[in-house]
Order: sequence, then structure tokens, then C-alpha cells
Amino acid sequence: MNKEDDRKADDADWDVEGPRWLRNAVWPLMGVLAWLVFEVTAQPGIATTVFCCKFGWDDVVTAQWLRQRDTSRDRGIVCSWFCLALAIGKTIAIAAIVTLIICVVTSIWLKLSAPKGWMDQQGLDQVKKLLGWMCIPWLMTPAAALLVIAGTVSAILRGIRVWIDPEVTTARRAHAWPPSCVAAYLARRAAEPRPLSRSQALDNLENHAYAVIVMLGAISAIVTIAGTTWCILDGLGFAAASAVLVVFVPGLVPAFLIPRIIAFSPEECWPESVSEP
Repeated sequence: MNKEDDRKADDADWDVEGPRWLRNAVWPLMGVLAWLVFEVTAQPGIATTVFCCKFGWDDVVTAQWLRQRDTSRDRGIVCSWFCLALAIGKTIAIAAIVTLIICVVTSIWLKLSAPKGWMDQQGLDQVKKLLGWMCIPWLMTPAAALLVIAGTVSAILRGIRVWIDPEVTTARRAHAWPPSCVAAYLARRAAEPRPLSRSQALDNLENHAYAVIVMLGAISAIVTIAGTTWCILDGLGFAAASAVLVVFVPGLVPAFLIPRIIAFSPEECWPESVSEP
């Protein structure tokens, strides 16, 4: 066995994905679970969100793998928080798109199939119901905020700068260590030189930890403004508006701490991968 074979054999002990039959059964299981949820709740938004959790499954497995496999325990813990937040972020984004499509199709079908005058009598109630369906995926935002805040606090206390990109998941699947983040980053830079007109912020989106903080901040800001406005216009009162602020405003906090926790190049987080062949 050469050095690479020894490393892969060692990494095989850290496989957290489970048996192949279980990995292949995840999609059908999520479909069945989503159908059961719809039968119980009659809420397409909830059922869609449950089914779309599969899109974040890879990041959940990667988070567990990092906690077990990373040679730097502090880095593995910090990065795992952001992987979990990324999983919820993917679920929210895809579920929101699917729910929007369902709402548009449902609206068209109701309009075409409704008797004359029906939309005048019950249209407002149906619009409110459809808006409720569309809002359901966004209710996962506080969970993502808690994970990002946990990762942010952990990164500050442990002195870790975070860089997460697809190479981390690729390394898990290949049973390789360390992830080839630096080599892949340099290869992308060599193949696609950065245009002078492109901002550094767009380049930073290659770091998924940065991307999830920016997305979370944007969602939190939008939901906070929309939610408080809805509470005021709908007559729900100051208490309901305050609840929206308490739940969603914390999602804005990590965005102000980006310079302290985010790595702006992969070698800041994965220095050992610099020397990898």
C-alpha cells in the first residue's frame, strides 16, 4: 500500500452515510413522509418543505463527518455548524421555489375552474391561503439563524476562520483527507481570471459559509419587514410585531461579524491542504 492507499483505508473508517440501501432509500422515504404530512395537515407548503429536506441531506452528513474526521477538533466543530445551516438554507430555497410553483398552478386552476363570480366572493380568502403556503418554508429561517449564531460564537471563541466549498463534500465521498479546497480554488482562478469589474463580494460567495450568512441576513431582513408590516396592517397588534422582531432579527447579527469569522481564501481555514500534491 502506498501513502494514498493508507490514507483512504484510514478514512473509510469515518464513513457516516450508512449502508448503500439506506442511502438509496432516502428519496422514497422522504416522499412517503411528505405524503403522510400532507394527509395529516392538508398543507402543501409543509409537505413540500419536508420533502425538500433531502436537498440538504448531503450537508448534514458532511457536518457529522467533519466532527468525526477533522484532525483539528475546533475547526471540525465550527465548520459543522455552518454545514448544518447550509442544509437548512438549501431546503428553504428549494422548498420556496417549489411552493411558489404550486401556488401559481393552483391559482390558475382555481381561476379557470371557478364559477362566475366565485373569485369576487372567496378570492381574498384563497389569496391569503396561498400566501400562507408560500410563507411556510421561510419559517425555518430561525433554525438556520440559531445554527449560524452557534457557528459564529464558536468560531470567535476558537479562533477559526471558516471556508466551506464543494470540495469538502467531495473529500467525504472519496474518503480523502484533507479536502482539496486550496488546489480547486487555485485551479478555478487559473481557468477563470477574475474580471476587474467583478466585486470581491461575488468572489466570496464561493465560500458557502459566507453565502449562507448573506442569504440568512437577506431573508431575515425581508421577513422582518414583511412580517411586522403584515401584523400592523392586519390588526394583530404590537405583541405580534414584536414576536416577529424577536424571532427574525437575530439572523442579521452574523452578517456584521463576517470579517472576524469568514476565511477569504481556503488556505486560511485549510492550511494543511496547501502542501497536498
